[in-house]
Amino acid sequence: MQDLSYLNGFVVRQIKEWGEILTGIEFRNKYSVKNENGEEMFFAYEEKKSFLALFFLTANRPFTIHVIDKSKNVQISIHRPHRWLFHECKVVDDKGALLGHVKWQFSILKKLYQVLDESGNEILNIVGPIFKPWTFNVMRNGQQIAQIQKKWSGFGKEMFTDADIFGVKFEQMLSDRDKALLLGIVFFLDFMHFESKD
Repeated sequence: MQDLSYLNGFVVRQIKEWGEILTGIEFRNKYSVKNENGEEMFFAYEEKKSFLALFFLTANRPFTIHVIDKSKNVQISIHRPHRWLFHECKVVDDKGALLGHVKWQFSILKKLYQVLDESGNEILNIVGPIFKPWTFNVMRNGQQIAQIQKKWSGFGKEMFTDADIFGVKFEQMLSDRDKALLLGIVFFLDFMHFESKD
């Protein structure tokens, strides 16, 4: 992935189409990714799959999302198989090398995710506190290294669409690999907690 070392965070904005807004029918997801200065860095799109899965499984559908740069080169991809329970996804780089495998963990009091490396070793934990439903703290060895937060986009926008905006803030110096992995995790969290399930 292109150099992310200068970034202290980024914003991921879901792009909604008018047909989706007016009909309420779910289309394939698209997103723009900008740096803290509002400059466009990447575009992400959900790969075309079965319309039946899109229509009937909605947020539970399997998906592949590709993140591309301005030259339309794929930088990372996020793959989620269909699961009714024990949701998971993997994030791979442009060469197909695994950046991380994300697994949902059952918990009554908070949202919990475990992030594993290519050897199955735990590298991160993601914790969503029960009283902060739009916030996810990214932890490594008990220390918070980043935060993912859904941003409220304003009453009018939320009323007419379910388009989501996520802010990702890095609390510590992170590698480009970690930053790319966190970007991929944002899309998984969007489907898990904020995608329309009607």
